[in-house]
Amino acid sequence: MFRITTNYLKGRKIYLSLMTIGAIFIMTAFSTATIINIPDDYSTIQAGIDASNTFDTVLVAPGHYVENVNFKGKNIVLTSHFMFDQDTDYIFNTIIDGSNQSHPDTGSAVLLVNYEATITILQGFTITGGTGTLYEWQGGSFDRVGGGIYLRYSTAIVQYNYIYGNNCNNVEGIYSGGGGGIKVAEGSATIRNNIIAYNEGPYGAGIGIDHCNPIIKNNVIAYNSGGSKYSGSGIQINVSTATIENNTFVGNVSPLTGAAIRIFGTSTPTMRNNLIWYNEGPPPHVNGYTSADYCNIEINNLIGTGNISVEPHLDMSVWMYPYDDSQDIDGGDPSTAYYDVENPGDPGTALWPAYGSLTNDIGAYGGPGAFPFHPARIYSDVNYGLAPLSVSFEAQAGDEISNWIWDFDDGDSGSVRVTSHVFDTPGQFDVVLAAVTTANDTLTNIKPIYALADTIKTEDIEYSPSASTQIEAVIELVNNAPAREILLPVEFGGDIELEYNSYNTTGCRTDGFTGIEVTVDGTAKTLLFSIKSDLENPEYLPAGSGPVLNIVFDVIETSSEGTVISLDGFDDKLPNITSDGFEYTPETDDGNITLAYICGDSNMDGSVNIADASYIINAIFFGGNQPDPIEAADANADGSMNIADASYLVNYIFFGGNPPCYTE
Repeated sequence: MFRITTNYLKGRKIYLSLMTIGAIFIMTAFSTATIINIPDDYSTIQAGIDASNTFDTVLVAPGHYVENVNFKGKNIVLTSHFMFDQDTDYIFNTIIDGSNQSHPDTGSAVLLVNYEATITILQGFTITGGTGTLYEWQGGSFDRVGGGIYLRYSTAIVQYNYIYGNNCNNVEGIYSGGGGGIKVAEGSATIRNNIIAYNEGPYGAGIGIDHCNPIIKNNVIAYNSGGSKYSGSGIQINVSTATIENNTFVGNVSPLTGAAIRIFGTSTPTMRNNLIWYNEGPPPHVNGYTSADYCNIEINNLIGTGNISVEPHLDMSVWMYPYDDSQDIDGGDPSTAYYDVENPGDPGTALWPAYGSLTNDIGAYGGPGAFPFHPARIYSDVNYGLAPLSVSFEAQAGDEISNWIWDFDDGDSGSVRVTSHVFDTPGQFDVVLAAVTTANDTLTNIKPIYALADTIKTEDIEYSPSASTQIEAVIELVNNAPAREILLPVEFGGDIELEYNSYNTTGCRTDGFTGIEVTVDGTAKTLLFSIKSDLENPEYLPAGSGPVLNIVFDVIETSSEGTVISLDGFDDKLPNITSDGFEYTPETDDGNITLAYICGDSNMDGSVNIADASYIINAIFFGGNQPDPIEAADANADGSMNIADASYLVNYIFFGGNPPCYTE
């Protein structure tokens, strides 16, 4: 369990205002305020909201709640048990699932559309399964908006949630759809410290902003996709002076420009300290407005102060925390108003999740409002490499720590904050850090380290023309890290002339993968396979060993010299495995195809008979085809083909002589 105790509040001057001030204010200042417990007092979240009054708190226990929640104008706090001690496990284990809505046109997982005030807070949940609500933006013109959360006429606060797997894709018969994760319209809500990922929509797949001025701070906005209408798969902004500060935009996908941020109308947003990298779509990835300060953007078209375009060195496995060598650390606005929170145990340095000095860190984990979704952090100088692998580790935590306890998952351990370890054998090692606070609480985190000895190979093949006119090459993979994608270049050539026929995954570890693509160059005799799971089932191929692909070739012509199936690459194409935020080239082992023959079977028909003797005579005296391989006709094993071999076969077939190639 990842856990932060109230001791973590030390040193965070505004932590209470960001996290729990609403609930604490309610419980201490208003004697009439009530805590409504779900499911103890009411079985559903909606029933608890319906029974609530202004300043009440609807407190939801961990569980999977399949319902669509409507605040109905109630100025309340809706929270998981996260409110008590900021244990992030409550976020991921208290789920509002909007996938079973009673009416398809009101499919948002959470609705805040009735002038909810700033004392209204939604926090501490996983919000998923929403499909959006119809929104009439012009007489008779509708969009489907707010797949996960739809805010309209609301100034509520949405914080510390995991908002994923929502969409606004059902646009049949209407104009369009947007705000797959969150839609904010005609009200100035605050959206901070959320993970907004894997949502979809024709525009604003992560967040859609329309005619309002929200505050968007310290969010990870990642892997949202769609954007076919107006792009902005991270954020789409229309007529707004939104504040966009200290957010991380990674992996958002759109076929149009502005995959990360697309800005329309008379919008003049404030964009500062944002990290914008690895988004996919035509450049620029921020389109429609170029004024920004202290942002790190991969394709930099921003005009302003302090903007950079430097690879950010992010740990993709734990919500894009920057490594300690990232230029995003201390790269943000140097004004004191944007300082990271100071570490009370080490004055002048930043408190986790920020790093380095007090100067703002670019991205979601910098500035005065940063929050660690993992309360303890493991830095490593490398995450993967060939075994034996030496790794240097450094621990960070947001509290005063009395003991550091390391478990390297190979029988060894450590007890200091900065340490190193050698992983001698290949495999995945889940390194565990337990940081014991001075209050005797334990902050825990896990980091996978991959010591690699990965190989791609195909076994040697003996081809018998009498048995088949095809060859199947089985490609085997040993991978010590989970594989998201395998890039497999295949080159084939030699005296056994082959032509590519097809591929299959029968009996393979990849059986069921539908995202396999192949590029065939018949002239160059090359194949390039991309093997990955499809987008609807984006799972990794687990670490393991065994076949991953069967390649079928037609045999056009044979010769005894054989053919090689090469896997080590051609042109600029190398074998490659993409794993948890990293990629690498494995070792390869080529396969040799040689002719399999029966000694004495000179005509290669699969058996030894009188026709083989005739074949030898015809080849020697009458210009007939030469046996291939010649060794098949050397029945007496004297190292050459001659008339003695034909006699040897006749003696064997008719008079009980020794079999071909007989040796005592």
